[in-house]
Amino acid sequence: MAKIKLAKSAIQAQAVELPDMLVPGLLRKITPEGREMCTPKTQSS
Repeated sequence: MAKIKLAKSAIQAQAVELPDMLVPGLLRKITPEGREMCTPKTQSS
């Protein structure tokens, strides 16, 4: 998977969800306020 550089303006517009590069199945969510959260990726049926 390619690395993604996040611009400050992109994060300020809306929350961004990205897959973690080191742990498969983990999503990192960055909110416009600057909070970072990690959640398990769920399968959709």
